[in-house]
Amino acid sequence: MPELRKAWMGERLGFGWANAEKAVVVVGHRYRMTMVVGVQPGRGGALLQDSDGGTPQRFIWLPTTDPDAPDEPPEEPEPLRLPAWPRPGDEQEATADDDGPKLKFGPRDEYKLDMPADKSGFHVLGLPPSVVETVRREQKAKLRGQVPENQALDAHATLARLKVAVGLMWMNGRTDKVTEEDWDLAGVVMSVSNASRTEVQAALKTKAGEANRMRGRADAEREVVKADVLREKAITRVAEGIRRKLRKQNDRTLNEVKKCFSNDDRQYVEPALELLQQVGDVEAKQIEYQGNEGYLFRLKEGR
Repeated sequence: MPELRKAWMGERLGFGWANAEKAVVVVGHRYRMTMVVGVQPGRGGALLQDSDGGTPQRFIWLPTTDPDAPDEPPEEPEPLRLPAWPRPGDEQEATADDDGPKLKFGPRDEYKLDMPADKSGFHVLGLPPSVVETVRREQKAKLRGQVPENQALDAHATLARLKVAVGLMWMNGRTDKVTEEDWDLAGVVMSVSNASRTEVQAALKTKAGEANRMRGRADAEREVVKADVLREKAITRVAEGIRRKLRKQNDRTLNEVKKCFSNDDRQYVEPALELLQQVGDVEAKQIEYQGNEGYLFRLKEGR
């Protein structure tokens, strides 16, 4: 991600190697990078989670759907012919075809990616005064620490808009300056980008919420199973205790059996007696004591 962020700014690329022959270095402003990335909304977290580093701010987020797509596909458009970028020292010539001017590269034309760029050879684009003022005002606000933290995802919005404006200028067949119209149209693109990014954030929030609900349900089910297992173990333990008590003194009432156990275990006495009756270890004889009906529990012989 760090190299990707530097490439967006046209900065120096490459890693430090002890062996100079292995070092591949691209110095700043010897290149310009454009990258198209297909991202499903539910998988955009890898980009958005790196907002502290500035990765999502460097992307223009655009939808791939078109609600107004025609029923019948249109004819294939003609290739977009873009003018060559003028550079000092480059020889240009007009060709006989309709492609417009092309650069003629001679043997002396090299990319020189590992050599520092000479600023005197830059092709500087003009900007409307209002855009220059906007850039300076935002830089001043950043320098003074006046940019709220909740605007982190828009930290590079102006530079991104400038890049879009330059692209629109070039697509319009110009290489001299950005116009107010270019800037305004770039603002429309950025509005769509912000809306698309918000949709991705919403999709990720929905996905995270569903994942949390699933984890919650799974945790709840585990707790239920855990409670059931602990209860079954407690009933089995108390049932074994009832056997021991009835071996010492048989024919006991429910209250007499309960008094043999602690307060915590008394809740398991009745289900334990039911278990012992089901397996045939204990039999219950109905009795009447002081006008109340009850049962006398007896451990069968040999149990």
